[in-house]
Amino acid sequence: MISSAKKLTYAALSAVVLVLAACGGAEDTSGDPEPPDAAAEADGGDSDPEAEAYFDGKTITLLVPFSAGGGTDLRARLLAEHLQQHIPGEPQVVVENVTGGGGALGMNEVALGEPDGMTLGITSPSIPLRWIRGAEGHDYDLATMNVHGAFTDTCMYYISTAYKEAAGIETLADLPDAPQAARMGYTDAAGGLPILQNILADMIGAPMQAIAGYAGSSEALLGVASGELDGSALSVSAYLDQVLPYVEEGEMEPLIQCGNAEDGDIVPAAGVEDMPTIKDLYEAVGVPMEGADWDAVYANVQIQSTLSQMVVSPAGIPDEAKRALDEGFNAAVTSDAYRQEAIDVLDTDGSPVNAETATGELQNLVETVTEEIIERWEQAVAQD
Repeated sequence: MISSAKKLTYAALSAVVLVLAACGGAEDTSGDPEPPDAAAEADGGDSDPEAEAYFDGKTITLLVPFSAGGGTDLRARLLAEHLQQHIPGEPQVVVENVTGGGGALGMNEVALGEPDGMTLGITSPSIPLRWIRGAEGHDYDLATMNVHGAFTDTCMYYISTAYKEAAGIETLADLPDAPQAARMGYTDAAGGLPILQNILADMIGAPMQAIAGYAGSSEALLGVASGELDGSALSVSAYLDQVLPYVEEGEMEPLIQCGNAEDGDIVPAAGVEDMPTIKDLYEAVGVPMEGADWDAVYANVQIQSTLSQMVVSPAGIPDEAKRALDEGFNAAVTSDAYRQEAIDVLDTDGSPVNAETATGELQNLVETVTEEIIERWEQAVAQD
């Protein structure tokens, strides 16, 4: 079991997050954010008189389309704390949770917000996947929105030690021979992680069942801890923050990380380099990485990694606002203060990328996801 001290710390952190949510409070390296100009950083980021006058005395709302306490929410709150220090004029940045519709309500509110730079949103991997699939309620046009930067925080699947031992799983090669299906918990069956799981399970012949209906990754984790579930999946940062204590106590085991999609290959993500990737799973069971199913897997991994958490705003904001938000994101996530706190709180800085790179990744996704890939994703949703 998790020690009393760890449980108390987790409960306290969760309580703080919920209070902040209720009050609306905030707390090849070419694609990496550029280090901010030292003079601008020393001057509080106020190096642009036009942008300083625009944002002075204003409040920016950062909308999170999911409930408080999850990985996306925690990243948003940490970003908000530092972002307001690096936008000229130092506007206040507050976080607001707008839940419902698998993120649709929050994202539609962002897209329909006044195009003045005072409304931002942060996505999870499920947002671009649902949008590009044309999922019900996701009526915004993500391709026309401004992307000010992104975190490339890939995903991690984990199982309980009890299931691993009962199923006789010693290595990844044993997964297809498990005598009973692993009960994997998710918010709903149309999210990126259950879709990815179902396609992977089909390809390698592993018995796995996606069970929807959990309020978020934290509730699914409690389901695994109680024995109601055998496993789940979440972002790497959330895994390191929430699941790793159970791993250290011997109650849970990492299964595979999604890894990062790079030029047709899948490589380990920063911070979990020693964890096996989806590519390692394929190699372990002797399944070739090719064909329509592999294309659907790889496109999903692209979303899970390169477009994990985008910071976006409505189309049509003034040029000075876009410039300030792009540069403010870049300066915030490259600051020593952010990086240290991110590692202390979330165990990883999220491997951020700048606005140009994130926008390019989104455009690439739009251009490369075919009707065949979307159809395969839809089939995976229908499985459960």
